[in-house]
Amino acid sequence: MRADSLKEYLSGASGLVEDALGTVISSTEVHSYTLSVDDMIHNVRLLYASGDNRDGVGLLISEDGFNLRWKPRGALEAGEPVYFNGTNTLILEAYNRPGQYIRVRGTTPFPLGTVKVQLTRVMNNLFPNSVVGINNYMCTVVKNENTSRIKNFKRYIGLLGAKQLSNKGQLGGVGSGIIETYETFQDWPICGWCRIEQYDRTLREIVYYDSRTNDSLNVVSRARLGSSSTVGDPTDRIFAVPGIAIAKDTNGIGSSLLTIANNTIAPAGVTWNTAIRPDEGLDIGDMNLNQRIGIWFWREIPSVAKANPNVINKIQNSFQGVI
Repeated sequence: MRADSLKEYLSGASGLVEDALGTVISSTEVHSYTLSVDDMIHNVRLLYASGDNRDGVGLLISEDGFNLRWKPRGALEAGEPVYFNGTNTLILEAYNRPGQYIRVRGTTPFPLGTVKVQLTRVMNNLFPNSVVGINNYMCTVVKNENTSRIKNFKRYIGLLGAKQLSNKGQLGGVGSGIIETYETFQDWPICGWCRIEQYDRTLREIVYYDSRTNDSLNVVSRARLGSSSTVGDPTDRIFAVPGIAIAKDTNGIGSSLLTIANNTIAPAGVTWNTAIRPDEGLDIGDMNLNQRIGIWFWREIPSVAKANPNVINKIQNSFQGVI
């Protein structure tokens, strides 16, 4: 049971992002990266790269004509060799990081050698371009394509930077303000959303900042994504998050999906979730072969948001398999 067991497709018959409004599953798989090479290994076709890989150049390695290995950018060594016998579609995982994989189709024997694979993040793969002050909604469908049963499938919001403390400066009860830390925001987006949690992990508020330094966030919009404005505390934990919430389709696991008329209308009856841990995220449960579930996304863009061509939406999955 590997991470590639769950595949994600746009909803809507056309398979276009702007038409991903529920109703039916399309045949268009959601891609996080494009893959390109200058000189590909003969008889090997690159199909997909998981979102847990890193932008940049990785290495695809053929050592004996029947085994392939994957070394993503940042890895110290390549993953375990994967054996091909005839024509197979298989995944190649990074060393000790099963979530960092590529899916390839290959026919043996392969020529020996190593090729550089350029991974470039796909933009607008979930939402089309929009304007400030607008809420957008769309639906994907997650399907179990492994012959084994998926157990305890959970989905939650991914982090875009290291966790920090607001131990130097906090927000007041209302209005704009500055969040400060004695640590560093160096790896946070230059502008974006910040999740503020109390010491016990209870959500305090989600806010939007339009600029940052290494130790401060300039917050210009409060109470985002259904949260409420509250006074901060020096013990609060703060997290860089995407400006989205997720929800299960009300039909649950099955073939039916809700439908919305356009992407500015919220789906009826869903419960939105912004949690950043699997035990607090969407609890989807067990899925057998070919079972699927609709996942709705809510993107909120404050009226004061800055234009940014590289906004990242990061989602994480957690599940177990039964052989």
